[in-house]
Amino acid sequence: MKIKWKLTIISVLLLIILVYIFLFQTEPAVTRLGQSFIDEVYKSFIEKGFVDFNEIADFEWERLLIVGPYSIVNRVLREEGLNWQRPVTHIESSDAITLLMFANKNNVVAFVHYPRGKGDFSQAVQGWAVFNRGEAKFTFENGLERRINE
Repeated sequence: MKIKWKLTIISVLLLIILVYIFLFQTEPAVTRLGQSFIDEVYKSFIEKGFVDFNEIADFEWERLLIVGPYSIVNRVLREEGLNWQRPVTHIESSDAITLLMFANKNNVVAFVHYPRGKGDFSQAVQGWAVFNRGEAKFTFENGLERRINE
């Protein structure tokens, strides 16, 4: 009888721990934006001469982070107060891409490895830069992307 009682208590404690982990420790989903998103950005540059991420990024976000080649993502996340438990990027060892991260509140909600050959956003920032949703507009001038000043 004592062993059955101990097993019941241990089982209940394990169940409480598992419920706690799933309810309070789960990371929000981070969407990896694909080729269709890259194509939309590039098409906007070609057809309009600028890109407004408010028009293209049709999901909930507050800030756009542009992270240049060789930047240390964990440092960016820490200094900007963002959560992304398992960053899936190779920006730290590549100069072929610029990492565009979209954040809502304190969480990264979406990202894309944007090829520098289709528009070099890294030319508009030193290391990395953060743009509020209303500021996330860029124009293509002389081969460089620049933020449109409002």
